[in-house]
Amino acid sequence: MGKIENPSQKNIMRIGNLSLDKVQRRRNELERRLAGEDGELWLEELEKFLERKECWVESLKNFFEQSVTFVLDPRKEDFKAEDLLKYILTKKEGGKIDFRDANIEKLSRGVAIKEKNDAESASLFRLKRILTNKEIATYAKKFAIYKKYDIFDACQLAGKLIDAGELKDRGLGVTIHLEEKFENSPAYLALIHESNGEMRIFLKKIKPTIEWEVGDGVMF
Repeated sequence: MGKIENPSQKNIMRIGNLSLDKVQRRRNELERRLAGEDGELWLEELEKFLERKECWVESLKNFFEQSVTFVLDPRKEDFKAEDLLKYILTKKEGGKIDFRDANIEKLSRGVAIKEKNDAESASLFRLKRILTNKEIATYAKKFAIYKKYDIFDACQLAGKLIDAGELKDRGLGVTIHLEEKFENSPAYLALIHESNGEMRIFLKKIKPTIEWEVGDGVMF
């Protein structure tokens, strides 16, 4: 008896042994991914796949791109809480900040001042994908870069970020996680260059679900 062909299979277009329809769906999905915010990451992983290298292995560079590194000044015993404000002066005080959260100074006055004889480095890590506060902390801890700063060093870093032009583009934000708590909750300084051009610095409680965009940064 001869082989009975399935009529429904005659008109199926193929690439080799693969259905063109299935291939096209995957191709469309790939193009959508490449055109998205994570496009560079998808292209990088695709190249690994085509070269039969291990791909889609989570690494630091999948989430963060290390940018500028600053050196924090040593701190003497006679450092006063008011001294931290010299790093984050408002425009009325001769600085570059339009708005400074009053809670920053309030928090600093309740913190014990510790002497630091050695300089310490801190790096800005730019986000390569949209991440929540919780995800930022989770991945930073996973890749052993997570770091918190006391309110004095955090203010110093905020000033250095502005002076270095790391927030020159409107819409950018950088967070600096604090050792101190604010109203009994984990907190950070949030330095924001608003869309209207204003530079603002806030003391905020860390809300796990708040999202930060690609290009925003965090100091570790």
